[in-house]
Amino acid sequence: MSPIDRFILSAGLLCFFLSVACHHALAQPRLERGPQDAVVHEGDTVDFVCDLTTVSIYTIYWYYRGQSVSIYLSIDRSVIANPPLPTQLERRLSIIGNESQDEFTLRITNVQETDEGTYSCQYNYPGVSSEIAGTAELTVLVPPSTQSPWCSVQPESRAVGDDVTLYCNSQGGKPVPTITYYRENDQVAVPATDSITHRHPLQARDNGVTFTCVMTTPALDEQRNCSVMPLRILPQATILPAVSGVEEGTFTTFQCSGEGVPNINKYSWKVIKTDTGHALPTERYTVSEDGQTLEIAVMENLELVCIVSVPSGLSGNTTTRIDVVNREQTTMSVVSTGLLRDKPSKEPPCNCPKNEQSSPVTVVLIVAVVVLAVAVIVLNILLVWQRKHCRKSTSPPAGPKMTQAGHEYDDVQDAAEQGQEMQDSAYAAVQEDRDGPITSEYLELQDSPTCKESLEYAYASYPECKNDPTASGGKIGKAVPHPVKIKMQSLRVPMQDASGYELPSKLAAKMK
Repeated sequence: MSPIDRFILSAGLLCFFLSVACHHALAQPRLERGPQDAVVHEGDTVDFVCDLTTVSIYTIYWYYRGQSVSIYLSIDRSVIANPPLPTQLERRLSIIGNESQDEFTLRITNVQETDEGTYSCQYNYPGVSSEIAGTAELTVLVPPSTQSPWCSVQPESRAVGDDVTLYCNSQGGKPVPTITYYRENDQVAVPATDSITHRHPLQARDNGVTFTCVMTTPALDEQRNCSVMPLRILPQATILPAVSGVEEGTFTTFQCSGEGVPNINKYSWKVIKTDTGHALPTERYTVSEDGQTLEIAVMENLELVCIVSVPSGLSGNTTTRIDVVNREQTTMSVVSTGLLRDKPSKEPPCNCPKNEQSSPVTVVLIVAVVVLAVAVIVLNILLVWQRKHCRKSTSPPAGPKMTQAGHEYDDVQDAAEQGQEMQDSAYAAVQEDRDGPITSEYLELQDSPTCKESLEYAYASYPECKNDPTASGGKIGKAVPHPVKIKMQSLRVPMQDASGYELPSKLAAKMK
């Protein structure tokens, strides 16, 4: 080849390479909008934008460099990793954007903590090394455990004057959360991470006060907290008068008193209708300025609730139930329900529904039973008095005493044993007409010659009584014919009384 040919060939090759170089320089892709650093929560979705121009002869790549691995994630619009990606990661990656506008946006769904690192959009031409169009850093925020934070206080048993220790702890999270303690709105401990311990001497003013541990971290949209109440002594309340039944329409005053640590600073009332459970309108009752006194015209069954509070807001309450009784039931009742200070009613009578829980029938029955019992007692007293009066009217002041009585069957043989005089004594034969022995203590004088006397007596044998139906029909004793063998008691009696008066032949023995 001649020198001229060599020159021409060299010039042609030079022009070719110069033209290729010029074309490459003129057609190099230009980044319109590149990826931006991103801070996302674990589980979120993130997009890294790569918007290029003049890419027709270039290949576009997404490249990832992490703490332990560096890898290509895609080629043009396909997720083709080299080396291959784990399946769960490959499913979370995609290339999106308008293809005609040369948009190659990398989308990562359900971002995990392991996705943190640097992401770069690159392009290259065959035979030419890759160029970086844009780079972005991904930061993944991981929240603490769902149980964080948790609080506790020791010891479990606490009182005013004790020293207590407040604890607060958290677990996990990226970045590590910050925690601190507050007494209401005042910070009482230095902020710390993971855990905090605070010692506090309990005072009376701490009763019912909440100590709150607040945890903050950028991994959470809102702060979390936990709280403890080292001192919790509930206040006590009492309502007076302690009544259970009030006459319908009675204007009644109730007083509430309370005790608490350090003191009671607020009283309030609730009045509830027992039958419906609804609150009674406040127009129906009045409360004193200090809240301790309630005045109400009782027209229905009610529950009165007094609420007492200490300065921290810790409260306690007590309830009393008021049952309405009508005026008739109040008059007839024999059970005292306590004394109320009656006042004239300030309200007109109310056509309120009657108390369905009261039972007039029951009260009437109880009263009827009481009246009947009293009547029976009075009747018994009258009968006893009448019996004593009858005894006095039929007995001599000093009747002769009976002597020993036998229990055998005797033969009445002579007239002396039939009531005739026999020196200083006589025998009267008396028949027993019922079970058991006759236990008479005194002889009774029968002045009437007739035999129609009380059946409480046993009669001696008289001729004029033999045919008397009254004597023969007595259930206790009756006339006895002359002479007869009978089941008898031999009653030995003197024929003269204490004054020497000779007794008539008609005798009777009182039986009990």
